[in-house]
Amino acid sequence: PKLKNFILSQESFCFSNSSVSVMELNNEGNLHNLINQYQKHNRRLEETVVLFYTLELLVILQTLHSADVIHGNFTAENFLICTEIQHNDSTHGLKMINFDTCIDLRKYENGTIFKDTLANCPVRCYEMRPGLTWKYQADTFGLCEIIYSMLFGESMELKNSIGDVRQTFRVPRLEECQNKIWETVFSTLLNNRPVDKENHLQQLSQLYNQCDNALTSDGGKLLNDLQVELAKQSLNLYIWAENQEV
Repeated sequence: PKLKNFILSQESFCFSNSSVSVMELNNEGNLHNLINQYQKHNRRLEETVVLFYTLELLVILQTLHSADVIHGNFTAENFLICTEIQHNDSTHGLKMINFDTCIDLRKYENGTIFKDTLANCPVRCYEMRPGLTWKYQADTFGLCEIIYSMLFGESMELKNSIGDVRQTFRVPRLEECQNKIWETVFSTLLNNRPVDKENHLQQLSQLYNQCDNALTSDGGKLLNDLQVELAKQSLNLYIWAENQEV
């Protein structure tokens, strides 16, 4: 069932110098477009929606890394907004696309870590600096940037690191948030260092559970708010797209 969060190829055509994949059509755009549309209209995504998308992204990240794959380009542009309607009921979510920078860890010896940057990859985690090494941080840092841009409509800026801790994003912005889960999210993702798969996946699982509890621990009120906000989001995107065509 976790494959529902990945775009699937229906047909593939391979040539000597290129390849083409035919995939299902999506008319709702990607997460980057969604953030930009809200920013263009001087608005930000509701925290409940950001929390929902964070859970979706964590599931995707756990699925990838449990399969020994580092995506290498974990950016908002690579997640499609999806709404499926069945029996008058709508299901919202995200689907990942673009796997051309993926690293298959099964091709490397167990315990392999990397140095320098990935070619043609816009994500530059803190560890991609001379003298430092990285592994899963390539994706966890990208996830952190996505969450920050969803919350505040702008790029994340890190302050100078303090010793071995890099949780020093612009903390005052978090005071604008109602939910206290975000400090845990940013601190965990920015300081994610395990190179062994088991401990890394355990960290992601714990973070998922904490985010899930933040969304469900109030007796369902936030879940009800979430459904309303997702419906508003779909309506806003439709109205804004119609106005652009006029």
